[in-house]
Amino acid sequence: MSSGGLKPCPFCGSELQRILKHSVADLFYVECSVCGARGPTCYTEEAGFEWYSGTHDLNAAIDVWNRRAAPAGEPPAPPEGGEG
Repeated sequence: MSSGGLKPCPFCGSELQRILKHSVADLFYVECSVCGARGPTCYTEEAGFEWYSGTHDLNAAIDVWNRRAAPAGEPPAPPEGGEG
């Protein structure tokens, strides 16, 4: 696992990721610095986007980046620290 608790990129295997924050709103996402793969955008409650049904903070951005699909034929694992 790379620094900051981020897993390597699921597409290119690079451990060079960055956590980005939108310059105006509290929107976060993780992006691979090598191939440009990007995790879902996550926002804080303070951002006030009632219309956006995504997750809610920096830690969520890290969690969704670290989530991986289950190998074929296996059930998906529950999220770490919670129920699935």
